[in-house]
Amino acid sequence: MKYVSMDQWLQAWTVAASRQRLAVTAVLLVILPACASLNVQKGQDIATSGIQYAKAVETLIDVATDAMIDADSDAMIRSKLPAAALTEATVAELKQRLAVSDAGLVANTRSFISLHASLSAIESYFSALQNLADNPRSDVTASEVSTLSDRVNSLNAALKQGSGDLKPVISNQEKAALSGLSKLVADQVHGAKVAAALRRDAEVIGEAFQLQERIIALAEPLIVGAMLDQNNIFYADKVEKPFGKQDIGATWASNRNTYIKTRAAGESSKELQAARQASRQMSVVWQKILAGVGDAGELKAQLAELETLTVAVGKLKQADKPKPNG
Repeated sequence: MKYVSMDQWLQAWTVAASRQRLAVTAVLLVILPACASLNVQKGQDIATSGIQYAKAVETLIDVATDAMIDADSDAMIRSKLPAAALTEATVAELKQRLAVSDAGLVANTRSFISLHASLSAIESYFSALQNLADNPRSDVTASEVSTLSDRVNSLNAALKQGSGDLKPVISNQEKAALSGLSKLVADQVHGAKVAAALRRDAEVIGEAFQLQERIIALAEPLIVGAMLDQNNIFYADKVEKPFGKQDIGATWASNRNTYIKTRAAGESSKELQAARQASRQMSVVWQKILAGVGDAGELKAQLAELETLTVAVGKLKQADKPKPNG
């Protein structure tokens, strides 16, 4: 057996340990950037899902507000009295009818405006959250996320104080569930600053999604009814009457195309239900985002259907001001 001195043994051990440290360092140099990249990508996925959702529902709410008001006005136009039928009593009755209608529309429109503001704040919040994921050491970006969270919270209060037919209610059981959302945050997945923001904002953003879902559910019959009313009036004036007179041409064909497609969307209300489902799904996705297991792709189907409705309602609005028949 070859004799090895203590000095030789220590030298060999030092070399081996040094090689081991170098190997560990090399592994860490590979793993840590990958983890950082994963955290950034996770933050970007979070932001993408929130921004897409907010934009889609914002557009729907804009066109739905107009559809609700215009459908009510169209109904009044269709039922207007001839000048010969106007007396002092009927004029007073008409004014009262208008005042009642205006009051209801103002209350509902106010709720829609608050909902739109809430969605806009959610969109800005997720955009800032993406910036924080991209720049996790930025105190300015972290402060911006906090400010936007406060904005969402104040708008939550406005939504809960809504009036008219669109006042949302969250049960005590749901409130208790919201208060526990912060416990879901996975620090090791998100990174320190993003995780801290998510933990602070978990309940606020979760409540916003629930309130938005409630208002969309309450608004569904209003929107579907408005779509059908406007489409039926449009059909009578721009499709049926010209056809009866055989005053038809390219514009008539375009108007008929709009009627058929809008009626198909409105009668099934499938796309509007998708809006509500997207909002409800966003609550579920938010919980998974907090836990670090969220998949931004889960919303794609609902958002695609929501876009279909938005296009249909947009065409209906264009149908209100068609070009002269040709």
